[in-house]
This record gives sequence, structure tokens and C-alpha cells, in this order.
Amino acid sequence: MAVLMRVSVLVLGLVVVAGCRSGPEQWGPFRGQVVDAETGKPIAGAHVMVLWERDIPNPVHWTQAFYDAREAMTDEDGFFEIPRENRLLTLFVSTPRFAVFAPHYVPEAEELTPPSGRLFVDPTVVKMRPLRAQEE
Repeated sequence: MAVLMRVSVLVLGLVVVAGCRSGPEQWGPFRGQVVDAETGKPIAGAHVMVLWERDIPNPVHWTQAFYDAREAMTDEDGFFEIPRENRLLTLFVSTPRFAVFAPHYVPEAEELTPPSGRLFVDPTVVKMRPLRAQEE
């Protein structure tokens, strides 16, 4: 019985560790610059948000629930930074999603340097296109 208990604890520990994500691509810091896609000029005051959700297993399908979110505003040169989050138990937390908002703009592209890098961990430029009409 003691062996079965030890094996069960070991398996449970491995499942918890395997479901936890760590590293800069998961918890930051996240940095970048927001610019006008047409002029290349920085966009000051843009809002950048990172969102994490927890993937909850159940017998039918996985569901998602809010886990955490952080935001930052760009400075006068269009740069932002969202500091690193220190988390201990992050079982089933999904990879972060990013959203960028600037009044009168719509996101157009994200350029990553190097192209094989990690979004917002490696140098990332978010290009935003000015809205043309009220309907956009």
C-alpha cells in the first residue's frame, strides 16, 4: 500500500509540474513599440493588455476561465513594458494573449525581430493603421 501511495504522489506531482508553464514567453516581461503603419511614427497612449486564461478539464470538453490580466500604456516614443509576473502554481494556464488599442487606429501587423523569436518577449513592433471611416 505504501508503494501505491508513493507512486500516486509521484504521478500527481508530475502532472502538476507538466501543466505549469514558466519562462519569459509565459510570464514576461513583455515589451514592444506601437507605431503608425503608414508613417512609422510612435503612437503615445496606446493600451496594451496581456490576458491569461485557465484551461479547465472536464469529462466533455475543456473550458476556459479568466486567470489574470495586466496592461500598460505606451510612452511618448510608443514603447511599453509589462513587468514579469512571478507565479508558483500555474496548472493549466494557457499561453498569454495580447491586445492593443489606440483611439482611431486598428491593429494591422506585428513585426518580430528575429522573425523566429517570441512575440513581445523579443523586440516586437505593433503597426496600427488609422481608421478611414466611422464604420471601421
